[in-house]
Amino acid sequence: MVKPITHCLTLLFLLCLLVATADAAWLIFDVAGEVKLTHNTKVVNLTMKKHLLKEVAAGDSLEAGGDGRVVLVSMASNDAFEIGGPAIINVGETALKAIKGTFDKRKGYALPKTKSNLMAGVVMRGDADNPCLEILAGHNTAVNTLTPTLKWYNGCDKGPLHFSLFADAGLLLEHETQFPETKVPEGLLHYGERYVWLIETPEGDNLAAASFTTLDEIQTGEVNRRLKQASTGQRDLAVRLSDLFFLRQNHLNDLADQEQASLGRDYPDVDFSARLEQ
Repeated sequence: MVKPITHCLTLLFLLCLLVATADAAWLIFDVAGEVKLTHNTKVVNLTMKKHLLKEVAAGDSLEAGGDGRVVLVSMASNDAFEIGGPAIINVGETALKAIKGTFDKRKGYALPKTKSNLMAGVVMRGDADNPCLEILAGHNTAVNTLTPTLKWYNGCDKGPLHFSLFADAGLLLEHETQFPETKVPEGLLHYGERYVWLIETPEGDNLAAASFTTLDEIQTGEVNRRLKQASTGQRDLAVRLSDLFFLRQNHLNDLADQEQASLGRDYPDVDFSARLEQ
C-alpha cells in the first residue's frame, strides 16, 4: 500500500542555487619537483599539498628547476599548459611567454566554475538524531543512464523495506525488498526528467526520500563518451582534476564523489576536500 507522501515531495522540490566562484586568470592543476612562483616581489616554493588549484595572476612568473613540472589551466580558454624545467615562464592574461625553456599546450580542460546545489537533499522520518535509514546513491545527483542503481543502508531492524519511485505524473514502481539497492528497469525513465524515490519501514515510522535527474539524451551521449575515453587512457593529476570538474559541472555528483575519493586514496598528502572548497 502506498502511503501519503505529499509533504515529502513538497520538501524535495526546492529551487536551485548557483554560486559563482571568483574569476581567476589561471589555476594550478599539478605541480612536482622544484617550482617557484613570483608574485610582485614575493617568491613562493610551490608544492602539490599546499598549492593545488592555487590562483595564478597575470604578471606572475614561474620558474621550474630541472626536475620541476607545473600544469596551469587558463580560466579564459580552458586550455592547459604543461611547463617542464628548466624553464622560466611569464604569465599573461590569456597567454604564457617563455623566457627560458618551453611549454606544451593541451586543450579542453573542465574548470571549477560553479558550485551547484542541484536539488534538495534527503528527507527523513524517524529519529532525527540517530536515523536508521541512509541514502547512499541516487540523491542530489544527475545520472547518465536510464537504468540507474539506487542504494541505501538499512539499520532499522534488517526487515523488508517498501521502495517507491515517482515521476511528476505519479507512481512508476514499487515493491518490497530485503536488498540494499534497486536497479531501475528499462522503459520507466526518460531523458531530462526529475524523479523522486523513497524507502520506508513497513510500519511507516522510518522513511528516507530523495530525488535525482536524468541528463538529456545528447548530454548523456557526450558524458558517456568522455567517461569511456577516461577509462581507457593514462590520466595524470591534471587530467583527473579536469574530469572531476566535468562531472560536477554536469551535476553527476555520485560519480564525482567516487572520483574525488579515488584522488584522495592516490594522493593521500593532499586534502582534496579543503582544496576544492577554497
